Amino acid sequence: MRETRCGPDMPDSPGMAKRAIWLLTDQELCPDYTGLYVPVAFGVLSKHFDWTNRFGLERKMNINSSFLRSFLLAVAGVIIAWTRYERSVKVWLYSHGVTWVKEKDIDRDKEFDAFISFSHKDQDFVIPELIEVIEEKDPDIRLCVHYKHFLPGEFIQENIERAVGRSKRTVLVLSKNFLESEWCLLEFNVAHVKALKDHVPHIIIIKLPDLTEEDELPEEIQLYLNSTTYLTWGEKYFWNNLLYILPRS
Repeated sequence: MRETRCGPDMPDSPGMAKRAIWLLTDQELCPDYTGLYVPVAFGVLSKHFDWTNRFGLERKMNINSSFLRSFLLAVAGVIIAWTRYERSVKVWLYSHGVTWVKEKDIDRDKEFDAFISFSHKDQDFVIPELIEVIEEKDPDIRLCVHYKHFLPGEFIQENIERAVGRSKRTVLVLSKNFLESEWCLLEFNVAHVKALKDHVPHIIIIKLPDLTEEDELPEEIQLYLNSTTYLTWGEKYFWNNLLYILPRS
């Protein structure tokens, strides 16, 4: 057996004399060096010492690699889920009091800021006195109205559901004519269901003067009036309050 060295600066080790190299342990071969050892015997015989095994690092690296893969898969899953269900997640978080989720985040994909629901019998008043004034006072507010945005040839209920769904708010112009219209009441019901589903106050009620305390209201509308703040046409600061609560794109 010829001499064995562990690197160029290692002294000879008496404990390794006359022992076959394949019987030596890694510690005996390289007690202070975890690199490459080259036995000078049997011609050109070399072996790379796996330093990661010496310190148990290989197992740790495997564990870390598995953890990293799992983490990246989890992140990818969260991104995909967020992209697909972002609105639903924000609605759920907002309804459970997570304050960094704002109503505008939930409604940002809506085409219109408000859908104006009114009886066609009131249109000679509502169009020039309400709709056109809103558009004049704040052109940034995008309104959805029957005569512009309802598609001809489609069922009225489908037009109503589409208008409410595409709008951030539904403004109900409450009057005696409104209460006598089944389509107006349907518009209220669709908006009410949406508000309950999203936990967001979608409905803004404007009460016209022709509706008095003596008028009998449908139970759902009466409950809504009792539980929320509404506007009365002609009251002080009416326009300030209305323009304040209307969302803007």
